[in-house]
Amino acid sequence: MQVIAIIQARMSSTRLPGKVLLKIKNKAILEHIYQNLKKLKLIDKVIVATSTNKTDERLVNFCKKKKMDYCIGSLKNVLKRFVDIIKIYKPKFIIRVTADSPIIDLKVLNFYIKNMKKFNMDCIFFSHKTTFLTGYDIFSSDLLKKAIKNSSDARDKEHVGSFYIRKNINKFKTLKIVIPEFLRSSKYKLSIDTFEDYTNIKNLIELNKISKINLTKIVKIMKKNKYNFFKHKNENESLDNKNFKKIKINKRMFSKQLLLKI
Repeated sequence: MQVIAIIQARMSSTRLPGKVLLKIKNKAILEHIYQNLKKLKLIDKVIVATSTNKTDERLVNFCKKKKMDYCIGSLKNVLKRFVDIIKIYKPKFIIRVTADSPIIDLKVLNFYIKNMKKFNMDCIFFSHKTTFLTGYDIFSSDLLKKAIKNSSDARDKEHVGSFYIRKNINKFKTLKIVIPEFLRSSKYKLSIDTFEDYTNIKNLIELNKISKINLTKIVKIMKKNKYNFFKHKNENESLDNKNFKKIKINKRMFSKQLLLKI
């Protein structure tokens, strides 16, 4: 098995509990994401990774009812959930998907997978931080196994080795993705953290009758929206982002650079 997509999901979000089962077009957000990923031929298997905690019993029952493949593990150690799945299925690449980001353009994901496989890379790195292209990423399984073995940073358990990867990026084969100009913006937010975010995404998809996620089309819709529903409110920068900025990255650390074409 070459490529597995893992959707990390939990019901115990502090800002919007149970958000992954909120409905858009009469279907739960998690189900939208799962079914969308299943359409991509380069993905061999899609798995929901949730926890053994009682708070996620409803989520497990939902997966059973909808006949969605799932695995359960530690609530707080998300990285271990991923590595446990790697041990079972032994894929070469893992796509990490967050269950609060239903706007997944399969052309983008196809670009990631195709070039990760072609150049035998370990991870990708974006050329610009000001992008709303979030919610899905890709790693080699070997990289995640090294992260869980070598990282002593507790944040890597929650962020699936992100801090370990940034600190050691020169040790891995990294594909730098140059973000097209139309995606270089911090005005818009396509992930769901609050009920307002949920309403915005729901309106975006339902009012515009979007059946297939296409970022080019979605950006045009957001730019034309006279009410600016999708502008990202200024929020305090997270501690994680501040810490990421302390980790110096330079172009010599990258094995390959490609412009994202969609």
